[in-house]
Amino acid sequence: MSTKFAPQTEAVDEVDTQQATPMDRRGFLRGAAALVVAGGGLAAATAQPAGAWSFNPGSYVTPLTRAYPVTQWYGSGTYSHRSGENAKAIDIGSGSGKPVYAPKDGVIAFEGWEGVGGIVCRINHADGLQTIFAHLSQTVVDTGWRVYGNRTLIGYTGATGSVTAAHLHWALKIQGTSTAIALDSIPGVTRWTIYP
Repeated sequence: MSTKFAPQTEAVDEVDTQQATPMDRRGFLRGAAALVVAGGGLAAATAQPAGAWSFNPGSYVTPLTRAYPVTQWYGSGTYSHRSGENAKAIDIGSGSGKPVYAPKDGVIAFEGWEGVGGIVCRINHADGLQTIFAHLSQTVVDTGWRVYGNRTLIGYTGATGSVTAAHLHWALKIQGTSTAIALDSIPGVTRWTIYP
């Protein structure tokens, strides 16, 4: 059974110290609890028109808190990385149980079991793209939740679905299509290693 944090949908004046206060990887409050807005509300993300998308690699961060080796680069290896939304996916040899964070602000489009992908989390971003994490051991978010890049914990690495070892499968695609986007221009992503 996974522990899930309830999303907050309005501004907070102070942090409730009786509840768990989820922290980002640098020790700051994450999510809506971090937004202390006097007399204001949460700003809504501006989404792209239907079908429109843009990719600014500098607006994304890597999802892990330390460096790990890339165990499968896109265009190589098994059938799972040869076509569709996985054509430019990478596998990161993180082992099991490592925290996975949102790479950019967005909304959880899906979280749950997805066949050979095991436990999967899909995040829709305002730029018209969708991040996909697969083989997670668990998620700590629900569909429809707002997440914040580099701050919101999504889940933990694992070995669910069809895998030979625990790792994080990371893909980026255009929402509503199977067109994959290469991750290699995102800061911290190299052919051999992922850096935080």
